[in-house]
Amino acid sequence: MVNNKSFYSPVTEFYVNLYVTYFCNLSCKHCLIGCNPRKSKKFLPIRDILFYMDEFKNDSKFSKSAVVNGGEATTPYFYNSMDYIPILNSELLNRNFEIEFHTNSVWAKSKKADIIWQDLKILADDVNNKHILDLSCDQYHKNLDGLHESFKVLSSPDFINKNLITKLLSFEGDPVIEKIQSEIKQKYPNLKIESKIDNQIIKTGEAAKNNIGIEVPFFEYGNEYRAMRYIWTDNSIAIGLHPDRTASIGTFYNEKRRVSYVNKDGTLKPWKQLYPQLVEKYINCFKEDKCNLFTQDELKRFLIPENHR
Repeated sequence: MVNNKSFYSPVTEFYVNLYVTYFCNLSCKHCLIGCNPRKSKKFLPIRDILFYMDEFKNDSKFSKSAVVNGGEATTPYFYNSMDYIPILNSELLNRNFEIEFHTNSVWAKSKKADIIWQDLKILADDVNNKHILDLSCDQYHKNLDGLHESFKVLSSPDFINKNLITKLLSFEGDPVIEKIQSEIKQKYPNLKIESKIDNQIIKTGEAAKNNIGIEVPFFEYGNEYRAMRYIWTDNSIAIGLHPDRTASIGTFYNEKRRVSYVNKDGTLKPWKQLYPQLVEKYINCFKEDKCNLFTQDELKRFLIPENHR
């Protein structure tokens, strides 16, 4: 049990991961989270996001970085509101957050593509911060048409040499990323696109069901392990906000670490109330999972100030 009677701020540093929905227009066999077109079209309320952004912006332990994620992050354009993403991006920019927008780019061949690109152009034109557009690129996403269309737009004067960094997300040895990288060099020599290549697909979520990837014991604690050991230059850990109005610490792909951020009376829990609950939930899961990547004492030093352990 940790002391949650009075507020303590985090020891480690955090960034915010906004899972706007778990609905996805694709059903990839390797998906860690198991998102697909059968998932609920429930969306993370913008008012909830902004409540916590205002809480986080005054905490020195939070980086000014927000990942807009899913599911498919552009889903609101098709099933919720054309204003959801523009309002979200605008409010994050007003709070001086750097935005990392994660998408599969299938929408780039849709009738709403022009509208979505115009909204992304706002990020490219921001002179105060650099933002990131993550494009999934592997043999499982089946999104080649969307990728090719995206490269055409990103190489246009509206986006070239602007403050929107494009990254291709893939896996080592994947045949699609190798082909795409070659095509970019030939067709779009002025287009600067980075690649973030993970070593292997991890056998969890849909990947486990389809026997894809490799087993990594305690994979869901890996980010925290690397951050604790300072293996990463950037050792910040995610605080996730989810469409079911729950929050979580760290990288994981099931519901067991989540805590509702809504009080019984319908009000949102202030960060000083929510964080100790998240820590306690995390430590309980750590003990139940019998994780051996680090000790419970190390975990407490990582998350809890000394006078609250």
